[in-house]
Amino acid sequence: MDTQRNFTIEKVFLIACGFKTSRYPFNPEPKKPQSKDVLFDALSAVVSLLYTLDGVKNILNFSKILEQENGEPVYSLKSARL
Repeated sequence: MDTQRNFTIEKVFLIACGFKTSRYPFNPEPKKPQSKDVLFDALSAVVSLLYTLDGVKNILNFSKILEQENGEPVYSLKSARL
């Protein structure tokens, strides 16, 4: 991987964790950057970026199986094609 791509990956991770990535050195720190939920979201953002950079469909996009109508799932695990 080239240096620019590494910086892009790192920037996506930091932004997803709630950090500001400006050149100003005294940006406020996010409230809970080490929360498991925040870290999971940041990792998911990086994985999504990697899929995009490699031109591959994001197989971790599970939003379709979470869709609901009237409190019931719209898709079953067998019918959801991600």
